[in-house]
Amino acid sequence: MYTINLPIEYHQQDKGNRADGKYYCGPACAQMVLNHMGAGLLLQDDLYNDCHSHNSRDLNLHPPWETPPDGLKWTMKK
Repeated sequence: MYTINLPIEYHQQDKGNRADGKYYCGPACAQMVLNHMGAGLLLQDDLYNDCHSHNSRDLNLHPPWETPPDGLKWTMKK
């Protein structure tokens, strides 16, 4: 299998395993990639809201996604 390592700076989830049920693994990934691409260090709260505002799925019906793939795709293209 061919792999390539990218020089992307690591940022952990700002909030995770919260009592309100929000997990920020997807927003943290988006934050790292978008920062590397020159968008700056965007807030994970904003990225979370974008991902969840632009999804076509009910996450309760489609586990195991905490961050909906289509919402993440929309956020990355924004």
